[in-house]
Parts: sequence; structure tokens; C-alpha cells
Amino acid sequence: MVVNENRQAYRFRYDDLNRLVEETRIDGSRQSFEYSDNNEVVAVIDHPGEGDVVEGHAAVQSIRTAITRDALGRLVEKRLPDAHYQYRHDPVSRLLEAVKSTVDGQPLHTSRFGYNKLGDLIREEAIDAATGSSVLEHQHDALGNRIATTLPDGRTLHHLYYGSGHLHQINLDGALIADFERDDLHREVLRTQGRLSSRFAYDPLGRKTGVWTQSSILRSGMWDPKNPDWESRFSKPDASDVLLKQYRYDPSGELRSAKHNRNGDTEHRYDATGRIESTLASIQQLDEFFYFDPAGNRITALEKAEGWGQIKNNRVKVMEDKRFDHDGFGRLIRKRIGAHTVQHFKHDCEHRMITAAVIRTNTADGKPLHQLFHYRYDAFGRRIAKQDAFGETSFTWEGMRLLQEQRGGKCHFPALRRHPFSA
Repeated sequence: MVVNENRQAYRFRYDDLNRLVEETRIDGSRQSFEYSDNNEVVAVIDHPGEGDVVEGHAAVQSIRTAITRDALGRLVEKRLPDAHYQYRHDPVSRLLEAVKSTVDGQPLHTSRFGYNKLGDLIREEAIDAATGSSVLEHQHDALGNRIATTLPDGRTLHHLYYGSGHLHQINLDGALIADFERDDLHREVLRTQGRLSSRFAYDPLGRKTGVWTQSSILRSGMWDPKNPDWESRFSKPDASDVLLKQYRYDPSGELRSAKHNRNGDTEHRYDATGRIESTLASIQQLDEFFYFDPAGNRITALEKAEGWGQIKNNRVKVMEDKRFDHDGFGRLIRKRIGAHTVQHFKHDCEHRMITAAVIRTNTADGKPLHQLFHYRYDAFGRRIAKQDAFGETSFTWEGMRLLQEQRGGKCHFPALRRHPFSA
């Protein structure tokens, strides 16, 4: 048994072989396990606990996941009430194919993988029943670093490395996206993206202490954020200065203060456990204060003063003007914001959101605005599509990293959006 700071208990039950056979959570939901003669889990059953009653949301039922493994213990099949998954491997246990199908065997999405003689992944193919197929092809250097990825539209994303595998440039068909320079410890000290250049400084422990972004190239000379001339730029920035940041840390390693040439100074305060208590800004209206119950759940200042919180089963039910409802598995099914917005959510048997319905009443014309979104996933749980009234956004993955978004004939690269302002 494990008891949290709110004196709520998680309970565990084991069989005679000391195998976990059931876990009971705070809300009464349970997860039970069945084993084979080889002590491998062959079934996981999720039993719902106490949930909120919300109009339009039916009470959830138990979910059984049946798992099949081959003689080597590799996962080859998984069956749920709403989907069927199959996995195929080569003789050296590399995954070759993963198929997601309906319960009656109709393929929904297939992922296939190819490798070279060194075991490097060189091909990823996705076949979707709704949108067709797409292929990623990869090239590697002698050290196994991925140096090129050919996208479904035929363009090639290049990564250039030095030494033992430190990235120093990304380009798309020769068009520079980002260029990186590093110090003797291989820490990034200069990044150029288009017309912007950013320099970074670190303390002896490797923590970032300064960021300087300019609209002109910063390739010459080193800099120190403690330099008085540079500090004076916070109050009188040069015309070419886009962004200046400076960071200071306390002895325990927490970020104590941040200086920003646009937003001013910000001070952070923490409690004895390292949880942030307040963020004090140069502009008082931007100050933020944070309160928690003993188990670490966010509550309001009034709840803190009164010694109670809108917490149920270790879940936040009310926070400011937001109210949250959950089903028997603890999944968020409704979120209400003030008196103007209601959001409803539905999930699949693997607890992934598949539908979001949003109703807003604070519109300019006074008429309620209804929005409906649908989401689809592949055999690895990666989101592959989002659909709304205006069209569909499809997602291309490079392993477990989102590589590309496509909508209306336009492509975006989320993995490359390393904006210097975020550094």
C-alpha cells in the first residue's frame, strides 16, 4: 500500500509467485493482470472507478487488452474492444511492420520499416486507409548519425555533424535552416536562423546564464553576460538587439531570477520541496502566485487559507474559473471555462482523445460557436491526423519525433522550430 500526503491509499495485490495481479487506485479504479506459464503478461484489464455524471457521456465499462507474444517474448498481437494490432519482426528482432486494424480485421494504418546491413533505419513507410501512403528514406554516416532524410514530397532534409556526432547545420535541399557553433565542451554558443543570430553563455555547471539575439550576424568575438557594457544594453538596447536574457540560480540550482530587455526582471521563489511559490515581475500586474495541497495539487489562495481544496481523488476539480469532470478511468470528459465555454472529450480504449467538441457563447454576434475535432492514431499511439470542419491536418513522424505537418497543401516542420526567443 502507498499512501499520499492527503492520506489516500493505492493498494497492490500479488499472487503466490509475487507477481502483481491487481492495483487499486484512489478513485476505486483497478487494473488487473493475467500471466502465462512463462510469467509474461497476457492480459491487462482496466476496471473503472468513481466518475462524474455528465450529460451526453455514458458510464464507461471495463477494458480488456489481450497480449500475444512469440517464443522469444516479442509482442506480436494486441487486441482491444475497439482495435486490433499486429507486429512483425525480422530474425534479429528488429520491428518490420506494425498494423492497426478494426476488430473485424480491416486495416486502418500500417507502418513498415527497412534497415541496412549495419542495422540503421533507412526507410519508414506509412500506409493509411484514409490518406494513402508516404515514405521517409534516411541516410547515415559511418558513425551511424542520420545525415539526410528524404521527405514524402521529394525534398531532402540534411544534417551536418562534426567530430563524434555534434550537429552543426540543418538545411533543406541546400537552403540553410539553422547553423550551430559550439565551445570546447560542445555546448551551443552560436545559432543562426535566417536573419537572426543568437549567442548563449553558461556558468561552470553548464547552466545557461545569458542569451543575446540580434538581427545581424554575431560571428565575431566572445561575450560575457556579466560584462557591464552588455548589461547596460538592457536599459539602452542597440537598434540591432532583438532579445537579451540573463539568468541567475540559487545554491540548490533553481532559477532565481531572469532579466529580459522587453519584460524586465522576474524573480522566482520556491518552497522547501522545490515547488514554485511565486513569480514576481517588474510589472505588478504580471505577478503570479502558486498554491498546492499536501499532495502537490494546484489550489487557489482562498483554499490554501481555509485548509481545503477542490480536489477529488487526487484530481483538480476547480481552478479559478475552470471546472473539470472526469470519467471512471480518470480521463477528462468535460471542461467548463467561466460561463462562456464548454469542452467535451471522448477517448478510445487506450485512453487517447479521439473527439473534442467545443461550444463558445461569448461570440461577437451572440450566436453560439460549435467546433468539432476528430483525431486518429497509428499502431504506436502517434497522432496521425486531426480533422475539423475546414479540413484535415496530417502528421508525419520520424520515429517518435513529429517531423512534418501538412494541411491545405502546406507543409510545416515542428521539429525545426527552435526559435531563438525560446532559448
